[in-house]
Amino acid sequence: YTYNNVANGTGTGAVTGNVVTDISQNGINSDPDGDGNPGNNNVPTPITLPAVVPTVAKSFAPSPVNAGVASTLTITLANPSALALTAATLTDNLPVGLTTVAATVATTCGGTVSQTITSVSLSDGTIPATGNCTLTVNVIGAGAGAYLNTIPAGALITSSGTNIAAATSTLTVNNAPLVVGKSFTPPSIAVGGVSQLRIIISNPNSTNAVLNNPGLTDTYPGGVTNAAAPAVATTCGGAVTAAVGGGTVVLGAGNSIPANGSCTITVNVTSSTAS
Repeated sequence: YTYNNVANGTGTGAVTGNVVTDISQNGINSDPDGDGNPGNNNVPTPITLPAVVPTVAKSFAPSPVNAGVASTLTITLANPSALALTAATLTDNLPVGLTTVAATVATTCGGTVSQTITSVSLSDGTIPATGNCTLTVNVIGAGAGAYLNTIPAGALITSSGTNIAAATSTLTVNNAPLVVGKSFTPPSIAVGGVSQLRIIISNPNSTNAVLNNPGLTDTYPGGVTNAAAPAVATTCGGAVTAAVGGGTVVLGAGNSIPANGSCTITVNVTSSTAS
């Protein structure tokens, strides 16, 4: 903003005793028209003040997270001026695959906040003088990946200016760990008897989990071996091996655990000693 500044001065002549007046000029010459009367000149001095530029920053915490785990998105609005900025309005549209957790939006900026599945908004907020305020919401990634979230320049509108720089932050979502469970049926046998070992592999992610090589190896405790008829089988879609009399069962590479599902390995085992 530019303001025109004019100062009026009066004084009493040292010799004549007359009162004289002058109006300040844009420069050191008090009588730029040279008519001997500085009082009839009025060229104001411009004073230019820089525009107020609020800033926007954003972050995710925690990051990275596992698939299905929420992270808090924090948007920080900062005000460098000595006067509060009012009527602050902002909408952050989330990238594809990132959604808000219902009823988690909050703010320290006053005004009104709202959220949809894919956005969070502030209207009529106030950013304090030489301070900041925040807008927060919990979000979840649909699957593993890097979710780049950007608030563009000009998205924050206030009573005295908008943000001239974009704000970006990335939420990294990792695949959740696979979960392995196991059981024996029956859990108690006589020496030389047979029990079926059942291994369940669960995949909590939204995409299939394809196993590396080897995908899974279960090494039994001493004294336990595969039965004479191991009857080894799997629903994981690939090869599984359990040698007669051996102490392991191995699920090979290429087997797949379905998205949001599970598969099983079964094998008959025995023991020649009581324990």
